[in-house]
Amino acid sequence: MSKRVYCFDYATGRYTGLDEALPDPEGGQPMVPGNATLVPPPQPSSDGEVAVWRSQTESWELVPDYVDEDVLNQSPLSEEQLATAARRHRNGLLRGCDWTQVPDSPLGESERQEWQMYRQALREVPEQEGFPTEINWPASPASN
Repeated sequence: MSKRVYCFDYATGRYTGLDEALPDPEGGQPMVPGNATLVPPPQPSSDGEVAVWRSQTESWELVPDYVDEDVLNQSPLSEEQLATAARRHRNGLLRGCDWTQVPDSPLGESERQEWQMYRQALREVPEQEGFPTEINWPASPASN
């Protein structure tokens, strides 16, 4: 039985969504990626809040959400700034699945190849037409 993990952005701690932990082949605790936790985030009480993971206390905190989607869509950021942010996000996604490529990972060969293809697609994100203003992020094999 798979276990849900709650993912967060490496740099900001901001909650980014759900994923599935892989079972420990030795029957222990599920294998949780580095940018995730088994602790579910609290539900924001308003649209103006967001859950942020605090590594120091290993807990979630609700904080004001200063990200305004309308502002992001009319972003005053330069293309260079957008590209830097996209690469940071991509690098966090890559770090979060590094474990899939180590020799002692519990993945079978076909699963390992799926993760290799996903990781390669992440590396190619900056080469997409429209980057960095339009990005087609690849789907994680864990979400399939």
